[in-house]
Amino acid sequence: MASLPLRAVRCAFLLWLSACQLAGCGPPAPVSLPSEDDLYAYSVAVAERARSLVRQDWYLPVFHIGKVHQRFKSDNTALEFYHQALELDPGAADVLREIGYILSQRGDRMDEALEVYKRCLRANPNQKDVRARMGLVLTHQGDLDAAVAVLTEEIQRGSTDALTHYNLGHAYRLQKKHELAVKHFLVALEQSPDMREPMWGLARSLKVLGRVEEAEKYLEQFRVKKAEYDKNTDAKLEPGYDGPRQRERKLVADTWSAVYEMLMRDLKTVVRALPTVSGPEKADLENRYDKLADEGLRGLEQSLRFNENQRDTFRELVKTYDRLGNKKKALEIGRRAVEVFPTDAAFHFQVGGIYLSVAPPAKEGRGPSVEVDEGLRLITRAVELAPQHGPFHLGVASAILAHGRTRELTRTAVQHAENALDLTAKPLAENYRILSMAYFYAGDRQGAMRTLQEGAQRFPDDPQLKNAWERSQNAERGRE
Repeated sequence: MASLPLRAVRCAFLLWLSACQLAGCGPPAPVSLPSEDDLYAYSVAVAERARSLVRQDWYLPVFHIGKVHQRFKSDNTALEFYHQALELDPGAADVLREIGYILSQRGDRMDEALEVYKRCLRANPNQKDVRARMGLVLTHQGDLDAAVAVLTEEIQRGSTDALTHYNLGHAYRLQKKHELAVKHFLVALEQSPDMREPMWGLARSLKVLGRVEEAEKYLEQFRVKKAEYDKNTDAKLEPGYDGPRQRERKLVADTWSAVYEMLMRDLKTVVRALPTVSGPEKADLENRYDKLADEGLRGLEQSLRFNENQRDTFRELVKTYDRLGNKKKALEIGRRAVEVFPTDAAFHFQVGGIYLSVAPPAKEGRGPSVEVDEGLRLITRAVELAPQHGPFHLGVASAILAHGRTRELTRTAVQHAENALDLTAKPLAENYRILSMAYFYAGDRQGAMRTLQEGAQRFPDDPQLKNAWERSQNAERGRE
């Protein structure tokens, strides 16, 4: 018997999985995930596996399964899961937002989309992007006054989203209010300089206003961006182009990140419940806590495996392993972050701090350890990358005083501590404490006294500064 084509196997698997999920039974949690040859099926399985780890009456895991289908352009299947999620929680605003978005993409269902968006705002008046999406639908329907009203409200509520400003500018241009259109097109470009649509809108509105030279400038910018877009589109037709596969890998990374966020939310419910139980029930909750924490970390690591270009994911993973005391793992991932983002000052500072935290105690007559050398190198590099950031200077000064007080390094510590104080808009007591120590170890007792006095006056309730100032005064009296 001839084997089935891969596409047919995938479709059969997804149909079976979807039927089980929608029926509420769900397949048993798999010991291992399916092959990554088909990333759509793999991503669905990741979301379904995550669902088996959390409470079954929760709408969020069902919503996340729907999001997987939506990411992979299977909107009809996504809608089925979204409606199932609403059965579990009729007021789930994030679900309503996505239903509204899918309906708004279908020209014959825009009225339904608007009703869903209104229902979403009743459930959560602060739901992100909903008013912006409503404004776009209203513009397409020709109800420009209503579009302007809802988009203006979104901006008045603090939105700085480029697309919101562009949509408002577009609505004003259609109303022939070109001065207002120009204003919002410019804001959109300020927020997103590579966005082509505001350039086109500016060219048209400025021309109507008689500002022909400015109009030509933005029209030329539009042509350049359009040519870049066309060139990239042509490249996708070249043999060996792997763009679709890379896009799917990013979608899988998004799925794993969503798994992490969901598990962490469920973990918080466990944390809240732990103080209220005892005995076997408490042991069960503790086991559940460990399981959720382990699976959450796995989700972040898997997300990075599929897409390393994620600053926030790297940062969260390094911070979490550091907080858990797994310094080896934190450094392993931190070093990868520095390699992937070589100009990110925050990563250098974060990883350098972890190296210093694992450095062995200094011994008389021996130079700094390998960990101290690497830690100082990384945090110094952070200052080079962000020289105007006061806290980085303070970190370098603190590290030198704690780990490398040679004469030359102590002078360097003084420079960094002074920079930290000068560059920090609202200095902390720590700024004065570190600067006074730097002066002291550099042999400048008067500088140390002056800094302690200023710090004690500025922060009279800080016990460390107060005690240090009093001790320095007593020492000076003893000298007299």
